[in-house]
Amino acid sequence: MCGRYSLALDPDDIMSHYGVIVDGVVYTRRYNIAPGQQCTVLLDDPPGGRTAGSFRWGLVPSWAKDPSIANKLVNARSETAAEKPSFRDAFRKRRCIVLADGFYEWGKAMMDGRKIPIRFERRDGAPLSLAGLWESWTPQGSATPLLTFTILTTAANDTMRPYHHRMPVLLEPANYTQWIDSAFNNVDRLMELTTPAPNDLLSAREVSTRLNSVANDDPSVLDPPRDENSFL
Repeated sequence: MCGRYSLALDPDDIMSHYGVIVDGVVYTRRYNIAPGQQCTVLLDDPPGGRTAGSFRWGLVPSWAKDPSIANKLVNARSETAAEKPSFRDAFRKRRCIVLADGFYEWGKAMMDGRKIPIRFERRDGAPLSLAGLWESWTPQGSATPLLTFTILTTAANDTMRPYHHRMPVLLEPANYTQWIDSAFNNVDRLMELTTPAPNDLLSAREVSTRLNSVANDDPSVLDPPRDENSFL
């Protein structure tokens, strides 16, 4: 499960790492991104290019009757995405990279019943590149398509396992071009890219319980918790 993440990179850093320019239409610094919100994703721009776009988190397949299905398609299990009707076409033709600099899971309950948010980041400080799938759905009577995405998950590695049995699929820079290439549909190779991240790739740290509310989307959610009964 991946239900909350952040993206607060400097636009110049995004350009340097991904080779794309982002502007205010597709990118705003965010610290507490939740399903149903507009997010920045990277996809291919044939021939051979890349582009960034603003897509809504929660996949709506092209055949869906209404967009409410997105609530159930925030994540997709990578092990079965190539066969599931909701994901199989996108897995072959419409893959994207969800730009992030950290993601969250929740730890053990505190004495007052709240859970402690745990932030996961790369130890080397590089951006996180979450493997995603995207779709275009056009409402009846409208000419404007709704662009949506889902985040692929895989089995947890050793860093993640104490908090959840699943984690987002993380892509390395060497695999970016192949992953987003809409003309590349070698399922076996694509499945190789969805394995759990190396055990030493991520660090974990507690952050403020302000993160528990999606209304709190500012740098202070990254502060250490003030509660004395944290457990890391």
